Amino acid sequence: MAVTAQTTSLKTKNTIIDRTSPIPLYYQLAKSLEKDIMEGKYQPDSKFPTDMELAKSFDVSRITVRQALNELIAKDLLVRERGRGTFVRPGAKLPLHESRIIKYRRLGLVMPWGPGTFFAPMLDAIEDAAHNKGFHVMLTNNRENPEIEIAKVRELLNHGVDGVLWMCPTKGPNYSLAKKLMRSVPVVVCIDRFPDFPDIDVNLVEADNYDGMRQIVKHLTDIGRTKIAFIREPLEVNAIFERLKGFTDGLKEAGIEFKDSWMFTSRKLFRENGEICAQKILKSDEQFDAICCCTDSTAIGVIHTLRNAGVKIPEQIAVTGFNDDSIAIAVRPQLTTVQQDVAAIGRKAVELLLEQLNKLDTGKPATTTKIKVPVKLVVRESA
Repeated sequence: MAVTAQTTSLKTKNTIIDRTSPIPLYYQLAKSLEKDIMEGKYQPDSKFPTDMELAKSFDVSRITVRQALNELIAKDLLVRERGRGTFVRPGAKLPLHESRIIKYRRLGLVMPWGPGTFFAPMLDAIEDAAHNKGFHVMLTNNRENPEIEIAKVRELLNHGVDGVLWMCPTKGPNYSLAKKLMRSVPVVVCIDRFPDFPDIDVNLVEADNYDGMRQIVKHLTDIGRTKIAFIREPLEVNAIFERLKGFTDGLKEAGIEFKDSWMFTSRKLFRENGEICAQKILKSDEQFDAICCCTDSTAIGVIHTLRNAGVKIPEQIAVTGFNDDSIAIAVRPQLTTVQQDVAAIGRKAVELLLEQLNKLDTGKPATTTKIKVPVKLVVRESA
């Protein structure tokens, strides 16, 4: 809404100021402007009238106007930008200050974070989706370490948040911390992974790990591979369980009987796990013609080991990964893998969290929800 149009509409409003009332003038003005914002007379992101325009329209001092606007800024209905003016905050049409649940306009994001992380697009998507709804995101880096995560989450809760988006460490979260989070925050949405605690039911947004691995197995069997090894990460999280189930069900659908001797793992993670398991596969009595890995990093370790042993990929053994990390096209041969839409996962997680908050805010029960985001098979040279 243009400033001139807003100013014109203000000129008829000076009657709302009751100078005989014991209620301070600034408070009367603040309540009137707040009502206009809540009713949508000022659109989110639009520029608000200047202090001088408001003072003239309501026949009050600029000090009174500033006090009124400070009230609205404190309620996150307005935001001041140095050198530009005052603007209606995105999402300001929501009845925030009267809310029983939404009171901070802050979301906590707990996840592992580092340079070049696979989940960088997810962080961008989460921040954008939250900002568009008028929320600020507080990022807490758990560094894939449950002990660090405990301290960081405690700090996050001390600052106050309306909800938490949580990607626990790959080794899983501390059970006591999980219980504390569920008690301390109105809504928690887990992203990508969560261990199977029988007494904790969680909101979860994840890639369709099961279908992704089924697609890989179908592709391998379609191109004639029938003895397929599976390298499992030594992690007790849902994503690994789902990928293993997708693998065994994919073999079953192709009429191939899964054998326990076809599954390999070690005490190491990712690339090191791939290197160790590839050595085991080379020494196995089975003549495998394909290897399915739970992650791209694991597959890189496999490719490195097989090439050093003189094994031709994919002529002798096909290799597949999962995630479509940037390393998937940097390795030779380029890696056949499953692409996760991590940005879509981030957006869906924010949408689910705000949807659950709004349910609670209106007195409706918030039921736990599981969302699987579709994945895509990407065929490259390694298979």
